[in-house]
Amino acid sequence: MSVVERSSDAKDNTWALNVTPPVNSATVGAGLDGEEGAKQLHSGDYVVQVSYRERIKFGDLVVGRESSTVVPFSVK
Repeated sequence: MSVVERSSDAKDNTWALNVTPPVNSATVGAGLDGEEGAKQLHSGDYVVQVSYRERIKFGDLVVGRESSTVVPFSVK
């Protein structure tokens, strides 16, 4: 899960969370393991990207799938 500010000078994630097992909600700045970046979001336009990936090993072969969605939002 990541949040990126929508601006022409944005170069990387504003906030990110990488956890196992998957979660169904997260709060920016909550201090969860795997959280990095901003402790709060200031007024502005952002996008949130939520991804899920799973992989299964079959001997030397790894089979996986990944799904992702991106949704714009604003903080006022």
